[in-house]
Amino acid sequence: MQYYNALGTCSDSSVSRFLGKEILHLTQQSDSVQALYLNPMNQDSTANYHLGYAVQDTSQNLTQTQISSLSRILESEASYSFDSTTKNCTLLPDYALVFYGSNLQKQRDTLTVLLDFHCDMWHFFYRDIRKFEDMEGARDSLLALMNEVFSKKTVIDTLELDTTKVKIELDTTKVKKKKELDTTKVKKMKYDQIQNLFFEGLSENSHITNAFLLNPENSVQDSSQSFHSFAVVEKLDSISKTQQDTLLKIIKNKDNYRFTDHVKNCTFLPDVGYRMYNKH
Repeated sequence: MQYYNALGTCSDSSVSRFLGKEILHLTQQSDSVQALYLNPMNQDSTANYHLGYAVQDTSQNLTQTQISSLSRILESEASYSFDSTTKNCTLLPDYALVFYGSNLQKQRDTLTVLLDFHCDMWHFFYRDIRKFEDMEGARDSLLALMNEVFSKKTVIDTLELDTTKVKIELDTTKVKKKKELDTTKVKKMKYDQIQNLFFEGLSENSHITNAFLLNPENSVQDSSQSFHSFAVVEKLDSISKTQQDTLLKIIKNKDNYRFTDHVKNCTFLPDVGYRMYNKH
């Protein structure tokens, strides 16, 4: 069965199956949508809460143009990652999108979509239904929309630190020397050092000696061998020169890394491990 939104465009069938009729109906037919800026780490008893998360700021109702943009993002299969991979992340939502409208039974109802940009996941809450999925494909579009909705008051672009717009207040009573401390430069310097140390450790004499197929969910006690505390399913002792060169080229290419100031709050569950050493 195909579903059509108010704009007359057809939703991807995989998205329709994932969201279901009730949720899809509210995303398409809601009469108003509101965005909430959340602080999941706040435990202030005086704060307003939504689904257990402290609300720092509440937007005006989204405009029809913004709702249309949101509908296109929600209904695009490219916004999701429908595969067998599961992110084991603690839910720390940055924003909530609250849809108000009539459900399929013509009763007033609400739908909440929590956006977690630390792990790039969105969680859909409707009555006793909860669904979650990877939203990496929608990350940039959603961040741009949140920037627009909150007029960049509460959003740091792509969750990275823009040092040109940061005002640092210095407590002069605790400073012994008359020297201003630029904490953003210190943080960046330390971060760059970590990057450089990693890449400097990879020389032309680096070799990959072993490859390990891992099962991170299996107990090490149940496995005959382990690699850095993870159970080994299979070990490969012979890796060709061509394979080594290809892997090292991938590892050394900085374009394959995403260096940001935010950290994905994920449980580390590796699938493959490599043992490397440098010949001197």
